[in-house]
Amino acid sequence: DFNSNEWSHIWVVATTPTGTNGTALILNLTTQHPATQDLSCILRPGDHPALTRDSVVNYGESERPQVVDTASYQPSPSLRIWDPVTVAFLNRIHNGAEGSPFIEPKFLRMITVEIG
Repeated sequence: DFNSNEWSHIWVVATTPTGTNGTALILNLTTQHPATQDLSCILRPGDHPALTRDSVVNYGESERPQVVDTASYQPSPSLRIWDPVTVAFLNRIHNGAEGSPFIEPKFLRMITVEIG
C-alpha cells in the first residue's frame, strides 16, 4: 500500500531509458512464498541492501514508465531510491527474464536489446 509509511515492493530499473520520453523497463521484486509460480530469478538477503528476505522477480508485473532523473529527484513517501544494483545482480535479473514464462514478449525484447 503506497499510502502507508511501509515500502510495498522494490522495483529495479532493468534497462537504460531510451527514446524521447526516457522510458525504461522496471521489474518488481516480491517476497518468495511457497505458492510463488515464477522462480526464474531468486534473490536473497545480502544480494542488495534493500533485500531483507528471499525474493523473486515478478516478471508478470513488468512496466515501462518514464524514468525520472534520480540525481535531481526529491523523494516522496511512496518512493525510495536505493543504492544502484551491481552488474552481476542486473545480469541475474536479465538472465531470469529469458527463462520466465510470465514476461511479456515486448519486455523481453527490451532486455535482449539491452544485453546485446
